Formats: sequence, structure tokens, C-alpha cells
Amino acid sequence: MRPASGTQRSVASNTAYLALADVANKAMSLLFFAVAGRSMGPDKFGLFSFAVAFAAMGSVFSDLGIGLFATREIARDRSIGRVLIADGIGLRLAASFVVALLTVGAAILLRYPHDTVQVVAVLGGYTVVNSVATYCGSLFQGVQLNALTAVARFAQAGSLVSGALLLSRSTPSPILYATLYVLAGTLAVLVSLVLMAGRSLPPGISFHRQRWLDLCRRALPFGTTTVLVSLYYWNGSVILSKISGNAAVGVLGAAQRLMVGVGLLSAAFAGAVYPVLSITFVSDRHRLPRLLAKAFRYMVAISIPIGVSCLAFAGPVIALLYGPRFAEAADILRILAWWGMLMPLNAILAIYFLAANRASVVTKQAGISLAVNLAVNVFLIPLWGSAGAAWGLVAAEVAGLGYLLVQQLKSQDRIRLVDAARSVGSVVAASAVAVAAALAGFRTHALVGIVFGLGAYVILLRLLNVVDPDDMALLRGVTLNHLV
Repeated sequence: MRPASGTQRSVASNTAYLALADVANKAMSLLFFAVAGRSMGPDKFGLFSFAVAFAAMGSVFSDLGIGLFATREIARDRSIGRVLIADGIGLRLAASFVVALLTVGAAILLRYPHDTVQVVAVLGGYTVVNSVATYCGSLFQGVQLNALTAVARFAQAGSLVSGALLLSRSTPSPILYATLYVLAGTLAVLVSLVLMAGRSLPPGISFHRQRWLDLCRRALPFGTTTVLVSLYYWNGSVILSKISGNAAVGVLGAAQRLMVGVGLLSAAFAGAVYPVLSITFVSDRHRLPRLLAKAFRYMVAISIPIGVSCLAFAGPVIALLYGPRFAEAADILRILAWWGMLMPLNAILAIYFLAANRASVVTKQAGISLAVNLAVNVFLIPLWGSAGAAWGLVAAEVAGLGYLLVQQLKSQDRIRLVDAARSVGSVVAASAVAVAAALAGFRTHALVGIVFGLGAYVILLRLLNVVDPDDMALLRGVTLNHLV
């Protein structure tokens, strides 16, 4: 087996590229949702948010896990790239088309209103184009060409935001925003294919049934996990729409989209580390525990301040992005801040198990999280509405993180629990002080508050040894050989 030359790439630079990609896809997507929410109001925005969640729950069945599988396999051996490209794109297209039709049929059978079914039908087009776009991103990630993902997502996000600004001047309509969603996804596919053609991964398409079946079989654990995770991310919106109506879904959607958007850096870091862990597992496994420990420490340093900031500034942020009609979303955001702190920690442990050929552990974790989430949703949504759905997400992450931690500590690559706890405590302390510094700075100006908060946080990370000299060297671009 010939390991990819990406083993020598800097994790820091790949994180930066994926951060750019996620800034485009999540942060600017957040701006799109903010503009859409302000334009349509809670009721129509709730209809749109429900349709997006409903389509997302269906679209996961077209993923089949082959994206995560392809990332790991290409990271280890680029020579299989051409076959995985052609088979994967062909399989994704066929599966996503069938899933889009079934999703619309499900909306009709469940007797959703006609305007809701129309929006779901339009978003079926997004299911098809997004399945190809995300698969291209997985291929770029596998060969550690994350800059290409950034370009494609910038194109998608730019068209989303500019289109939303234009639509905000017209009569607000969920179906128009859904159409824009599809067009932006189509642009991302076209840009991705053009970029692939100029690299060592020329695009192709294959409809070879036997190879499709073999690919599905090998990717089955990844696909099962993806389905379970998507179901527990979005089923709360579907249940909430039936019990409390579109306005409640709009409130939940505003806070949930914001929480996903501000988690962009942690998602970028997890994505960048995944192929590196995959390579290390097969080429130099004795280094894996130290690499994982560093990755976990970085993720803690990224995720906790995000959650603490959302706890502290939920009200002003919601008012700034969505306006006064979404004031209730501030309370939901304070609940989801805990979700936002736990998700990245779950992610870094999950990619370890995926990289270590133990995808079944992640599948079990996702099943546990879904079961807990459904139980909490069924009990709390009728009582608390949007808040009940938010607590369902938090409970799912707590259960999932507990299971992954227990399994990781049983593995031969286990991290030291004392070191992990020390990192969490130090980061919590640094985040609290940083928030206090930011609040003091805000009395002068918002920009002063941001500078005070970030400055205090970075200084405290160094003083508390959360970031050591080796870490600073990594951030300056040292290669993986100097990481551990």
C-alpha cells in the first residue's frame, strides 16, 4: 500500500483551508438563514426550516457512508482515486434521485399542507446536487486538497447570500428561498467538477452495479452512522412542527443554525485531522495516542469558548442576526450552547474510531444518541415546545460522548483521562475570564470587546499550558513529523 504524500502536510494549514470552506458554507449560510428569517418572519421561516430538516433527514439515505469511506481510503492509497470517483458519483446520483422522490412522497402521505410539500419537492433538487458536491469535498479531503473545497463552498455561499439579499426586497416566499438553495448547490457541483478536472482526480461517472454493491457493503458502517446522526439532528424539527406549528420550528431553527454556524472551526479541525489519523493508524500506530491527545486538546480549546460565548451573548446575537421577532430564540440558543460544546468532542473521538477501522463503535454511539434524543423529544416537546427539542439534542450528545469516552479509554490508543480533564478545566477558566474581558470592552465599543476577549483567551491558554511551544510551532506550519 502506498501512503499518500499528504502525510507530510501541515494539519494547521489543512485546518485553515477547511475553516475557510466552512466559513463559506456555514457562516455565510448562517447569514443566508438570518436574511431569510428577517424577511419571512417566524411562521414562514419555520415552514422553510421544517422543509430543510425534512429533506435533510431523507437526503442522508443517499449518502450511504461512501464519503467518509472514500476519505479514509484515498488518504491511505491515492491510486484507487479514479475508481472511487466514478463509482461514488454514479451511486450518489442514482441514490439521491430515488431518495428525493421518496421524500416528496413521504410528505404527501403524512398529509403536510400543499405549500409545505411544494417546498420539500424543490429541496429534492438540492438533495441530488448536494450529494455530488459533498462527495467531491470528501475526495478533496482524502488527498488533503482542502483549498479546493474552500473555493467551491465560497462560490456556493456567495450565491446564497447575494441571492437572499435580492429576495429580501421582494415578497417573502419559502419556495423562492428553496429554489435559491438548489441553484447555489448546483454552482458548487460545477465548480467542484472543474477543479477536479484540473487535478489528479479527473471527474467521471460509473453505473457498474457490482462495484456499487461492493462499495455499499464496505461503506455500510459509515452509512448507518450517518443516517442515525442525521435523524437525531433533525427529527426534533419534524416532531415540533406537528405538535407546536411552524413558528416554533422557526425559533428552534434560528438558534440551531446559528449554533452550527459558529461551530465551523471545530468542524474544520475534525475534518483536517481525519485523514491524518487514518494514515497514522496504518503507517505508525505507536504515535496515534499522542496525536489523538493533542487533537482532543485542540478541540476542547476551540469548542468550549464557542459554547460559553453563546451562553453569555445569546440575546444580543439573536437580536442582531434575526431581529426582535425571534427574541424567543435567545433562550433556545442558551440551551444549544451546551450542545455546541459537546458536538466537537464527540466528533474528534468519532473520527478516531473511524480512522482506526472501528466504525461499528461510532454506529453504536449514534444509535444510543438517537434513542435518547427520541425519548426526550417525545416527552419534552409536548411540554416545552422548542426548548424540549433543544434539550433533546443536548441529551443525545451527553449520552454519545459518554459512550465514546468509555470505549476510547478501553482501547490500546487510550488518552489519559487526567490530562483531558485538566485541559477542559483550564479552557473553562480561560473562557470565563475572556468573556468577562469582552464584556468590559463592550462598554467602550463592540470591536474593543472582541479584541479584549480574544486577547485574554489566547494569553490564558498559554499561561495555563493548554497551548505549549510545540503547539505554537504546529500553528506556524510544522509538518506531521514534528507534531508528535
